[in-house]
Amino acid sequence: MTSSQNTVFFLVAGEESGDIHGARLISALKEKCPDVSFVGHGGNKMKSAGMEILEHVDDLAMMGFTEVLKHLPYMINVMGNTLGKIQEIKPHRLILIDYPGFNLRLAKNIHPLGLPITYFIMPQVWAWKE
Repeated sequence: MTSSQNTVFFLVAGEESGDIHGARLISALKEKCPDVSFVGHGGNKMKSAGMEILEHVDDLAMMGFTEVLKHLPYMINVMGNTLGKIQEIKPHRLILIDYPGFNLRLAKNIHPLGLPITYFIMPQVWAWKE
């Protein structure tokens, strides 16, 4: 998939709830813009809605500090692969769905490239105590 074919949106959801919201977003966008392609990280629902899955939410969803620490090398690798894939595909927009531990870091790394970023379902203040 290349951006020369049509408009490409790169979506990143890292947990089941993001997969549900992402699938609904994809379906709504496809109704308005049927030529848009979707690629990125998500689950079975986003795949069923028409997205090419590069990383599955089953491999990304983690709870708690211990589990994150245990999988840190894997997540660092996923971040590097994601950055590389975004630079390779050159999507028209990056759409981040919740999953703040990963997506906020990804946005910080992507921002200097000038790629438009939409954060769909921002982290809540109560969850981050900020």
